[in-house]
Amino acid sequence: MVRISSQSNRGGLVGGGKANSSSCKWKVATYKILVYIAMSSVCFYGGILAGMHASVNGVGQMEINVGCSQVGGEKGMPGESKKERMMQELVQKRYDEELMKHQLSKKNKQGTTENNNGDNPWADAQNAKFKKTTSSFLLGAARTTKESFMDVFEMGLPSEDIKSGGSDVLVLYQAKSSLPSVNHKELRESAIYNNPKNCIPSATADIVTESCTTMNVISTNPRDNQCIAIVGNYESYHVQKWMRLPETKGALDRSLPLRFVSRVQNSNGVNAVKVPMGKQSKYHWNMLGPFLDSFADSKSILDPILSRINKNKVVTVLTCNFGQSELLINFVCSAKSRGLDIRNVLVFATDEETRDLAIGLGLETFYDEKIYKDVPTDEAGAYGDKKFSAMMYAKVVCVQMVLMLGYDVLFQDVDIVWYKDPMTYLQNPNMINQDYDVYFQDDGNRQPRYAPYSANSGFYFVRHNDRTQYLFTALLYAGDAIKATGSHQQVLVGLLAEHSSLFGLKVKILDQSEDGFPGGYHYHNDHKFMRRFVKGETDTYLFHMSWTNNKDNKIKFFQQMGDWYVNDKCVSTKPQIILNSATSESKSLIAPCCAAEPLVSCHYRDKPSKIPCRDSQPIDNGGRSFW
Repeated sequence: MVRISSQSNRGGLVGGGKANSSSCKWKVATYKILVYIAMSSVCFYGGILAGMHASVNGVGQMEINVGCSQVGGEKGMPGESKKERMMQELVQKRYDEELMKHQLSKKNKQGTTENNNGDNPWADAQNAKFKKTTSSFLLGAARTTKESFMDVFEMGLPSEDIKSGGSDVLVLYQAKSSLPSVNHKELRESAIYNNPKNCIPSATADIVTESCTTMNVISTNPRDNQCIAIVGNYESYHVQKWMRLPETKGALDRSLPLRFVSRVQNSNGVNAVKVPMGKQSKYHWNMLGPFLDSFADSKSILDPILSRINKNKVVTVLTCNFGQSELLINFVCSAKSRGLDIRNVLVFATDEETRDLAIGLGLETFYDEKIYKDVPTDEAGAYGDKKFSAMMYAKVVCVQMVLMLGYDVLFQDVDIVWYKDPMTYLQNPNMINQDYDVYFQDDGNRQPRYAPYSANSGFYFVRHNDRTQYLFTALLYAGDAIKATGSHQQVLVGLLAEHSSLFGLKVKILDQSEDGFPGGYHYHNDHKFMRRFVKGETDTYLFHMSWTNNKDNKIKFFQQMGDWYVNDKCVSTKPQIILNSATSESKSLIAPCCAAEPLVSCHYRDKPSKIPCRDSQPIDNGGRSFW
């Protein structure tokens, strides 16, 4: 707060330097004029204090803040002291404005401020935040809260906890016309000029961006010693990444110069995404050829099925081989136990055994031996192995085929159980914005290779349109990259980022911080959530047992959670054997395979469980009991 005293303010105006008597007299006269203007403003602004009170919001903070502290009072402050403080702030702001006007006028008279062919007239002013050397792409700056920004601009990105120093968004103005309007003069001038408190002004997101006809948004979560360079140049919609890494193999070395690297290069020198080689391309061509050759025949088979089972033009699609069959059975049995309608589910079976199993469970199926001839029948041993990557191809094909026939697709892995129909959320405008093309479960993995969406490829909803159809066509054609990485999730996330930028594809990641769509990330990392979950205190639509290496552990974890409904005789058993052992002549597998109540059992004390499993061994070294 500036106190109006001749001694303190004369130094501020003079700048602390020596001056001749004539100069001093002139500066003193100037100072007296400023003091007169400031004191006159007290009377004027005192008359509008009531209006200022009306502008203060419910928590005592105004929508525009040109200083470091709040402009406005706090609740519970005595009325008189509040008025006095606001009066002082008004005088202070008026004084700052007049001082800036005087400094600018002085510079103009001295001919140091240029205005060439529409250049920003403040670009090289003495007190401008950014100087003329950056004026072609950077004129000013303002702040708004991240909460306000996300409310106005829903970007669809996964939610991140706001850490210390990350609760504001910085907005940079690149042209005079993008600055806040003259209706918000203080904000406009404070965005350009250094103010006495040397702060970047703040306001709500709608005001900060009111004059922006185009806005490029950059999301960043800096690592140690990370910098961001903004270069005035031909516009780029991609980020170049530079690291101090050796040209060959090796970890980060601060003695080396920065060099250009892949955006998924890690500090240990490993590139997280492999470039497809000739053998991967050849494998891809061998898989893709039969699909393209048989598509016309497949379409004639699929069309009547989709027409019969779709619900509001939506089809729920699963892909399964016999190695994962008990997880498919569990999905059906758990849904039946909760009375959920799964008549619009279509299973793309990759072998005859799975086809027969799905039919026995009352599901519609599609099986084409020509397309799936290279997909193994047994389960994958681990994430990313050869069998796993072959199943990734099968997952791409099924979605592409249904989209090509004009239907919306809810795709899910078989290691999912429903508590409520997820479409009652995804198609409900009161629950979620309906303006997106694709909706994905948040995977939870924040490695660079999954940036910026961290979309889980095991549960997502796709609206049929030109953008989504081409997205999955591109994914189908990227089979060699899927083979190289071992999973289509990395490839899909990369395509989401590129197609969002290039074609305007709108991607929404379901909020991980909410209860609706949890998965393996929560199971293994968020025990606070899981304690609420096992107590029935969450409003959850489904659970996806992702982040789990193999089928055996998925089954054990479902059993601990009280979400396993498959009788033992149906685990890893072919459908015909199950039917032959059944006492009934019915060909349905529901009765022999589905338990009426969940089959709860303990396996690991350090993993979430419906009941205490303190006597069980831990799965992780030194794992503490969940209970």
